[in-house]
Amino acid sequence: MADEPEPHGTAPETTSAERVETAVSPVIRAEAVSIPTPAWGVAVPEDVETVEAEIVDTGDVSTRSAHEDMPEREWGLARRQWPGWVALLLAIATAVLTAIAVAVDGQHQPVAATLLAWVAIGCSVAAFLVGVVAAVLGRGRVAGVIAALVGVFSNPWLLLQVLTLLKG
Repeated sequence: MADEPEPHGTAPETTSAERVETAVSPVIRAEAVSIPTPAWGVAVPEDVETVEAEIVDTGDVSTRSAHEDMPEREWGLARRQWPGWVALLLAIATAVLTAIAVAVDGQHQPVAATLLAWVAIGCSVAAFLVGVVAAVLGRGRVAGVIAALVGVFSNPWLLLQVLTLLKG
């Protein structure tokens, strides 16, 4: 009667030649222990069986991460923190361009001052966006946050709006 299904709770018999090895096989050596069940019962003694397992060596599996083998200097370069630093340079350029635009406007050259202000606004927006992306992705997070803040606070249009509100 090979076509009959196996009764509930019994495992199919296998030989060691049919055994499938996995990458990690824990060692479980234990004797059968009775587990108290509720009065309505779920497990019956016929369902309990002893299972043996053994560890199979699958080779050297390293649990260390890749950066632990690198010197500290190379690890910093491998993290690719350049977006945060690029954002910080854009933010510094925004502050410098805004200061130059104010100085040029003070010399009664409104066309050049306006052009410099628009370039500063573009740098400000770029510094903010790249800084936020760097902060979110962890690619120069501190520099990215600083760049976003400096980019916002040195934006000529925002400065004009704030100064207009303070003027009353």
